[in-house]
Amino acid sequence: MSTNPSSWVVATDSPGESASYINSAQIAFSQWDMTVDFQLVVPVAGPTGAHLVPRPVARVVLSPTHAKVLAEIIRRSVVEWEERFGTLPDVAALMPRPPEESQDAANTTVKAGGEVPGGIYAAGEPSEAGVENV
Repeated sequence: MSTNPSSWVVATDSPGESASYINSAQIAFSQWDMTVDFQLVVPVAGPTGAHLVPRPVARVVLSPTHAKVLAEIIRRSVVEWEERFGTLPDVAALMPRPPEESQDAANTTVKAGGEVPGGIYAAGEPSEAGVENV
């Protein structure tokens, strides 16, 4: 198996289908739907050193009701996983904070795919929508 996470693919039961590894997601929503952009964030060498770059893997658009059901299914699955394998660390310490909550937010310019204190964020036009990165 390759050591490059971007090439890790898990076979499914159906021919021609596969699943990919992701380590980041960006969630945006409007009144009518929720969009989850799954990403693989990888380090890329540049002239000033390595920086993290999110590479799109998949986009899923679903209704808010479906998103809530999915969130509950995932929550139950994590509880079951912890019962079998042990407790995961507290996620509050692992969650990136949006730039507005960062102590350095006033001095930070956020660019699409840029690195800011507390995590990776993509610029967007939220208007009446919300955006969350995990």
